[in-house]
Amino acid sequence: MKLGYSQNFLRNPDLIEKLLNSSLIKSDDTVLEIGAGNGIITAVLVKRCKLVIAVEIDKNLVVRLRQKFGQSRNVKVCEANFLTFPLPKDEYSIFANIPFAITADIIRKITKIDTAPVVSYLVVQKEAAQKFSGCPYGKETLSSVLNKPWFDFSITHEFLRNDFVPAPRVDIVLLKITKLEKPLVDPKQMGLYNDFVTYGFTSFRPTLRSGYKHIISNTQFSKLAKDLGFDIDANPRDLVFEQWLRMFAFFVRGIDEKKQQLVRGSLEKLNKQQEGLEKIHRTRIIRR
Repeated sequence: MKLGYSQNFLRNPDLIEKLLNSSLIKSDDTVLEIGAGNGIITAVLVKRCKLVIAVEIDKNLVVRLRQKFGQSRNVKVCEANFLTFPLPKDEYSIFANIPFAITADIIRKITKIDTAPVVSYLVVQKEAAQKFSGCPYGKETLSSVLNKPWFDFSITHEFLRNDFVPAPRVDIVLLKITKLEKPLVDPKQMGLYNDFVTYGFTSFRPTLRSGYKHIISNTQFSKLAKDLGFDIDANPRDLVFEQWLRMFAFFVRGIDEKKQQLVRGSLEKLNKQQEGLEKIHRTRIIRR
């Protein structure tokens, strides 16, 4: 049994035009659209971009898209599951109203450094946008801290519910993800950074100090808290991204390699746990 991905479609091409006018997408860009649906976004992109790659999983919608854009030389309609779709090798951008059920999977895919777009504009649930952008109230999440050395996240538009058909029951926004020209962490240390942050967020201790107690001594942590301006009993979400960056810088230069090894593999371990939970969830849905 195949699981479908429900979607709320934008209804006003003038609104899409307005959003594109205020975007960084240019006339000579290749733009990838995820979940092209009925083609309302595709039609606006076709008029202003060099090439539009419209990815759609639903066979019936693919047929309609190919009928609608069959005469357009700058549109490539692809019948595919985006999560297994090969990303362009050349520079590209994304503008898409994505299926909300797979938002996290899509963002994980497009934030892989080697294949990431220059800029992405994603229509997503507000809650998901806040999770990845680390707001409101300055509360970072594991996702936001992992991605911010490489990408800038911002919410650029808040939609009305009647902008969509059918109208969603949740708040929807446009999330902009921009790949940084200069990463904030040395790319050679990317794996270590990811493991260090994941270890801190997933050690299941009440505070960061207790979570890192086998790596950072009490004396060292007390000085860190004072120097970086956070509470000695802070938890992972209490720190802003800049404090995480400075904590990692201390970890690299001030902690011996033997202790650094204790965080190694933390992200891979978490990913395997999540894959197992997702497999169980999918099995339960199919059995229903």
